[in-house]
Amino acid sequence: MLAVNDDQERLTEHGNERVVELSRCVGCDGMFPTIDGPAHRYMKSSAGYREVYGEVLSREYSDAAFWAVHRLTADTYAVQHPGLPCRQAIQSVGAHLIRIHLILERVLRKNRPQPLTSDWENT
Repeated sequence: MLAVNDDQERLTEHGNERVVELSRCVGCDGMFPTIDGPAHRYMKSSAGYREVYGEVLSREYSDAAFWAVHRLTADTYAVQHPGLPCRQAIQSVGAHLIRIHLILERVLRKNRPQPLTSDWENT
């Protein structure tokens, strides 16, 4: 597990210090390792953030115990990284905010996939 200390320049990994260049994520404003990598079509985030997000998704998909929070993970990512204002991005954020609200209000069951945005994502 990586942890950033106060000066935002050193990361510690398993007790060993190493210097890592960090850059600010354009979506959530967090600091993540500077790397090259793919970008989402319309949701904007740094490649470093997407790498960390991919690690979280990998953990969720590899262990059924984490499936209960997967929908919340995906929804919060989408809301924190909306991208440029366009119809698709605005509708996506709206749908994800609605689902977050419903999850937090315990209306939807978090432990199974919900098709709330499936029709909107293809428009």
